[in-house]
Amino acid sequence: MLLQKFPVPYVLGANVVCWGITVTCTAACNSFGSLLAVRIILGALEAVISPALVLITSTWYQRKEATPRVGIWYCGLGGGQITGSLLSFAFQHVATKGFEGWRMMFVVVGAINVIIGAAVLIWLPASPQVAPFLTADEKSLALVRLATNQSGIGNRPAKKRQIIDAFTDAQVWLLCLITVLSSLPSGVITTFSATLIRNFGYNSKQAALLNVPGGFVSILSTMIGTVAIGRGYARWASILCLAVPTIIGGALMSFLPTTQQGGLLAGIYLINCIVANVAIVYSWTGAVS
Repeated sequence: MLLQKFPVPYVLGANVVCWGITVTCTAACNSFGSLLAVRIILGALEAVISPALVLITSTWYQRKEATPRVGIWYCGLGGGQITGSLLSFAFQHVATKGFEGWRMMFVVVGAINVIIGAAVLIWLPASPQVAPFLTADEKSLALVRLATNQSGIGNRPAKKRQIIDAFTDAQVWLLCLITVLSSLPSGVITTFSATLIRNFGYNSKQAALLNVPGGFVSILSTMIGTVAIGRGYARWASILCLAVPTIIGGALMSFLPTTQQGGLLAGIYLINCIVANVAIVYSWTGAVS
């Protein structure tokens, strides 16, 4: 509802700022209850990010252009996995009394998010029509280009008919099912992959570094899937193809003994391919062809 009532960049920027503040507050947690409360707040704030980015993408690009660009910004998930792993490795070498390295890491990451959120609030225009870096002719051209979407850029009020259509549309429920099924393995891997790698017999520093390749697999699969769709391949085919390495990775992790560290690592890396399917679903909802 916030994205319907207010300019999308304002909602997005405010959420990123609040996210950063909440991440910083994680450094002050000393109990399971406080960590759980912070995680719940982060989850609520995170729920706004992807819908906001889908709306921004559809506001600036035609349908045929939107899917590869959704893939580009969704690569941030893999980029975050890489950056987070390297930061974890670095801060594990920090030895301070009274303020552990992991607390310092959350302060640094939270501060960076606050800065990025503030930049979004200040500089990201709500639409091409109010973009200060576009000339009048370029703004007119942007409207002509977006007219092919048959959607427009300024219809904000939520309509009862739209809500009813959303809840009675079989395609919406099928896309929801795909998202849930894709998010189950991707959520576990992106959140707990370092923990799983430690269970293979590696220490914390090694696990942090070994978590980096998974981010590259996520980026590569996302770009391959979305670029293929941008060139005319069917979305359903891309989803099925990306599910194949994910199933193989899950089988490796399920059936290989813990002594087969290489095979288990390969399984974790292959499961990261499923991350791309969520990006494809997002592009599907924002740029249905």
